[in-house]
Amino acid sequence: MATALGVSRRAQELLDEAPVRRIPTDQIRPSRFQPRGKITNASVAKLARDMDEHGQIETGIVLVTGDETRPYELIAGERRWRACEKRGKPFRAAVVETDDKRLIMELALGSNRNREPLTGLDILNTCLRMRSEFEMDVTSIGASFGRSVQWASNVLACERLHERIKPLLAKSRKDGGISLSVGIELVRLGASWQLTALKRIQAGRGGQKTARKVVESLLNAGAAQHPDAQERTVGARSIVAQFTTRCTELRGALRPWKSTARTRALGQLGMDERGMVQEAFQRVIEEVRNVAQACGIEVPKV
Repeated sequence: MATALGVSRRAQELLDEAPVRRIPTDQIRPSRFQPRGKITNASVAKLARDMDEHGQIETGIVLVTGDETRPYELIAGERRWRACEKRGKPFRAAVVETDDKRLIMELALGSNRNREPLTGLDILNTCLRMRSEFEMDVTSIGASFGRSVQWASNVLACERLHERIKPLLAKSRKDGGISLSVGIELVRLGASWQLTALKRIQAGRGGQKTARKVVESLLNAGAAQHPDAQERTVGARSIVAQFTTRCTELRGALRPWKSTARTRALGQLGMDERGMVQEAFQRVIEEVRNVAQACGIEVPKV
């Protein structure tokens, strides 16, 4: 099979030497190496209609597994395989034999990259799998896509995108989605600030240039000097709010001390003991007030 996929020489040689066979679809199991997140039934049905008229034009790729019931695993051509299954026809595929998972992933990626573009989420998930399952470093990951080490590092960093933003990588801009390049810009911010930036980006043109300007403006304004800045501020405000409540309760509990009862009670103490009580109480209040002022929260006077 001499189809050029833009893969390494070793992967292409493996593919060139692979025999092409017509294999019953029930002898093939789904791919573990599929970089695409979703293949719709509608797209399979459309391809099946085309194949009824023209046949299977392009050859798929399968891997020998040694399993008795399903001796092959799909590497590339899932839509074609499912369309053949729908038509009750055998699947034409190049049969490769290797234990090298990196080569297999490279073939799967190369085949898909030469067809419909992978979504940003497909690329992110594929890069994460390359790192975790196949123990590939950023140099190898970048090379698999024909990109630089820096590009691979930036894509892997998108793992830190906000949980509400990450699914948008699978959508087109007209459907409210974002490109991978926009995600790479957003990940420079902390998760909560990413949502703020996203609104501004979508209100503009929604491209990488807009994203870069929005992110830079937030960074320059000091709104996101640390990735966790907003989360830490929210946490601090929560703690101070609890202090405020306790101070209010304490004020009520100590109200009698503002009367002659307090004077009488303190009068029963020695001078040293009295000073210690007053000093300790004042120190607690000052600490609470200092934290509150740092977060812009007023603590009631006690």
